[in-house]
Amino acid sequence: MTHIYFAVSGGWRNVQAALNSWDWQTRKLNLLIAFPYLREFLRDEQRWSPARLMLDSGAFSAWQSGHEIKLESLTRETMHPRWSESVSLDVIGSWRGSMQNAIAMRALGSPAMPVFHVNDPWETLDRYCDNWPKVGLGGMVGRDRSDVLRWVEQVFRRRWPHRFHAFGRTEKPLTMAYPFHSADSTSWTVPVAFARAVRIRGAKVGRVMGVTGSLLQPTLRYSIESFLDLQDRLRAHWASELARFE
Repeated sequence: MTHIYFAVSGGWRNVQAALNSWDWQTRKLNLLIAFPYLREFLRDEQRWSPARLMLDSGAFSAWQSGHEIKLESLTRETMHPRWSESVSLDVIGSWRGSMQNAIAMRALGSPAMPVFHVNDPWETLDRYCDNWPKVGLGGMVGRDRSDVLRWVEQVFRRRWPHRFHAFGRTEKPLTMAYPFHSADSTSWTVPVAFARAVRIRGAKVGRVMGVTGSLLQPTLRYSIESFLDLQDRLRAHWASELARFE
């Protein structure tokens, strides 16, 4: 069964409002929470009832902001029963460092999946697949789609059948072409990004943000429903291929 995760990496207040207004009893969502946003998530956790939760290390966000993520703290959190899945701590730009962290976290009892990145040695993928039941595929965000498709084709040709998660890419040309066990992206929060961009440009709040604000939550809701529609399509499309993992 394919799981699409709604990744949260910024604009927490507006994302929070959208999730607070969602009818969780009618249809539950899967959420991916980056470790740097754990505190904010825990404040709102009781209002929501996600079907699945993934804890991402948030290594890239931390690297961009110059913050450090403690391996021990992340490892301890990955073992909390609230998380359906979790991700080991990457060392940005170092596949060796990332592998060392994945091995260290597993030795401490963490179930966190490692991440194989574009341009990592193929032997790294083999080692991950031989020792972990699921592997994340990363480094795809910002790359040309045709290049990503060619790289993913090599991954699946080399190691299918295996559970894979696509980090930051949920578009149909990719997810309908290969049987990912799960995928995530922040694209459902595009309305939030637009609202923030308008604010940053210095537009008058009353003139522009008033309109944006009135449309923001309905637009977010549409984005959520589009993600859910994609998940339904993928589950039907890959049902037989992914049944072996159920």
